Amino acid sequence: MSEFDIHPLVAEELLSPSAKPKVEQFHSSLFLILHFPYFDHVAKTANHMEVDFIVGKQFIVTAHYDGENPFRGFERTFEVGSLLDTVTPGDHAGHVFYSMTKALYREVEEMISVFGERLDYVEEKIFAGRERDMVFEISKISRDLLTFTQALNTHRAVLESLEIAGKRIFGEAFGHYLRSIGGTQFRLGTLLEGHRGSLEELRETNNSMLSTKQNETMKTLTIMAFITLPLTVITQMFSMNAKDIPILGMKGDFWIILSIMVALALGLFIYFRAKQWF
Repeated sequence: MSEFDIHPLVAEELLSPSAKPKVEQFHSSLFLILHFPYFDHVAKTANHMEVDFIVGKQFIVTAHYDGENPFRGFERTFEVGSLLDTVTPGDHAGHVFYSMTKALYREVEEMISVFGERLDYVEEKIFAGRERDMVFEISKISRDLLTFTQALNTHRAVLESLEIAGKRIFGEAFGHYLRSIGGTQFRLGTLLEGHRGSLEELRETNNSMLSTKQNETMKTLTIMAFITLPLTVITQMFSMNAKDIPILGMKGDFWIILSIMVALALGLFIYFRAKQWF
């Protein structure tokens, strides 16, 4: 705080995570909070991490509250580029902030591309007859997509305010860079909406195929019940404790009754088949 003349309110807010993203201007620096979605490979679910930026004309300070360093890839690229003179930081720290934010969005875009692969997998398994297994997978993808969408949607209003405040500090020309960040956020949001639309289509297809299979199963069970019902009635009739039951006592009575039952079952089977009930 003393080294970079950071406002005490900002320094205090850096001590703990913040629930909501925001952007504020303090003297000649910007304080920005954004939540970036990511895949938690330990919990096997999507989550979001908070990244705080304090951007002055000649410095940039970042803070995050998770164990994973969100800037690890950017740091390597920036350090190598600086050594090879292929990276130019620009005439103020706003350009570094721009590069860092774009790098974070690129990582988010790579994660979003994984949704496409997961949707392709679900589609393949649905049409391979594994609709029941895909119910849970579709629900997991829906939850992860919702987490990504909610996290990125909070950026929109913050980036709009950032463009206004950023131009006051870094000049009108820097507005182009800030609009580019906003455009990237909008494009990623559009990609997510596309994946959510595809997921809903797959969900409806999966539900329809599951329903069709269940209907076919119920139809088969119903037909079996229709076939076995008269056979049960015949069995009960010949098991009655009566004196004048026909056929009983005749030579080969068991085989005669069995033949009647088989003939009746075959007749019902042929009738249902002719009606195309199965």
